[in-house]
Amino acid sequence: MRSESKSKGDLATWRRTQAVVRHLEGRAVIPLCEDLDVCRAATNTWLKAYDTVGAEGLRPTKAPCLAPKLTQAQRHELAKVVEDGPQAAGFTADGEYRQHLTIAISASQQTETGR
Repeated sequence: MRSESKSKGDLATWRRTQAVVRHLEGRAVIPLCEDLDVCRAATNTWLKAYDTVGAEGLRPTKAPCLAPKLTQAQRHELAKVVEDGPQAAGFTADGEYRQHLTIAISASQQTETGR
């Protein structure tokens, strides 16, 4: 995995494998962090991942996405308002429309969440 990540230019995986290999060779965590220019928490996370899952635990994974703040109904309503444009909503200036739209979305979210 170390040579594969180096040949692909995958610095994240290369650093992780370097940390594990050097630690297995007896190197202490703090000097490893200094050598690889990474924080101690990250190094400990990688070592734990290696102990738990093996080499596959060192591959970077995609972070989970945040849940949308608008409901499906709110997204459809917003799309219609945007498509219709500011004049359909009774605004004459584009900046005024954006300001009122932001206020309306904020109020709608507060109603949905009960704030």
